[in-house]
Order: sequence, then C-alpha cells, then structure tokens
Amino acid sequence: MAKDSNVLWTDTELVSAVDAYLFLLQAQRAGLTYPKDIEGKLLLSGSLKVRNDGSLRYRMRNISAVIKEMGGPTLAAYSPAEQVGTHVRARLRTILADRSQFRTILEEAEGSKSAISSASEDRRIEAIDRLDQLRRQVSELERELIGIGHNQPPEPLLADGLNRNDFEQARQNIRALENEVNGATPNPKGTQEHAARLLEFGLKVAIWAGERATKFADATLKLLAPVVVAKATGLAPLIIDVLRAVARAVPF
Repeated sequence: MAKDSNVLWTDTELVSAVDAYLFLLQAQRAGLTYPKDIEGKLLLSGSLKVRNDGSLRYRMRNISAVIKEMGGPTLAAYSPAEQVGTHVRARLRTILADRSQFRTILEEAEGSKSAISSASEDRRIEAIDRLDQLRRQVSELERELIGIGHNQPPEPLLADGLNRNDFEQARQNIRALENEVNGATPNPKGTQEHAARLLEFGLKVAIWAGERATKFADATLKLLAPVVVAKATGLAPLIIDVLRAVARAVPF
C-alpha cells in the first residue's frame, strides 16, 4: 500500500504525533536543541509508517494550530495550519487536554512556575544531582523492561522500539554531561552533542510509552505493564528537566 493513502488518522497515530510534539516543545522551551527532523525519522519508521513526510508535517502544523487556540506556545518548526477538520480538531483537543505535560506547559506560559536559584554553584550542584537521578531512573526502567521480557510473557516489550543499547548509550551521555558540568573548562559543542543524543533517547521513550498505553491486553501484562509505562512516561519529562538544569550550569 502506498504511503499516506486517503485513510483517516487513527487515534493511535494522533497520540503518537501529539506526544512527539509535546516532548519537542518542552525541549524548545528549555532552550535545548535536538537533531533536525528526528521526530519524522522516528515516527515514520514506527507508529506512523503508513504516512509520509508531507502528511506528518501538516499534521504537526495542525497540532500547532490547536495548541495556539488553547492558549499555548508552539514549535517554531511548525507554523499553525488553521485548516483543521472539525473532527480531527476535537480529537486533538481531547488528547492535549489529557496530557499532564501540556497542562504544565500552559502553566509555565502563564508564568506560574517558580524560579530556581541563579547562583552558579547552586546551578552546578542541581545539574549533577539531576543527572544522577536520571541515570538511576534510566537503569531502573531498563531493568523493568528487560525483566518483563525475560519472564512472562515471553515476548520482550523492547522488541519494537527500545533496546539495551539505547539505555547504555543514554548512560554514556549522562556521564559525559557530568564531566562537562564538573570540568573547569566545559566544551559547549560537546555538551550540546550529548544533550541532543539524550533528547533523541527521550523522544523514543515518549513515543514508546504513548503507544504501549493502549496496547496492553495480555492478562499478565495487565498486572505489570501499567507500572512500567508510568515509569517510561515519567522519564521523558525528567530528561527535559535534567537538560534544562545542565544548560543553566553549562550554557551551550
């Protein structure tokens, strides 16, 4: 079947697009950079594999239009495309309203988030603490996922989106960022590269968690999966917060 036939977008496809959009919006608001078109590469090779680049870009612009209507900021890469079908508009509004990260974005846009200390040493300590927290949560999530795969059911949850190498690479980038924060002469370019790789990992986790939230039907998974998905869902915004703290300590 040709990509992007005239088939209506499913709720699963819209959820994947919204989750990717919100993750990148959080990164943009934190002043972070990420690989160009990374969202397209991940989505079009995964949950949106029946779509093409043009269709995805226009849908992301639709999301911008709906977020703008709801009083939120939008991604600079996707100017609002106002011609959103009434049915799709309603579905996008429902998905966005259900996302806690979107509610947080709206609160931040309204200036309700409290400021943190601006002292240089405080920023460095905060960044180190948050990187350590992130490392522990990355390892914990890896153990949970691989543990389910090696017990019951026999099929690992990692097979179609995340793998052991993704987690090891994330830890390597965390260690590299710790070295930059602790270094006497940080390397902004190196810091930016490692931050971009962590953002890619975070986006993969966000997409994975969004897809899994509606796919668990197996009786065994009903007991185990919700906890794992909750941890995965919490990891993506944590990465944004950690990299925001690193950027305050070591501007890049």
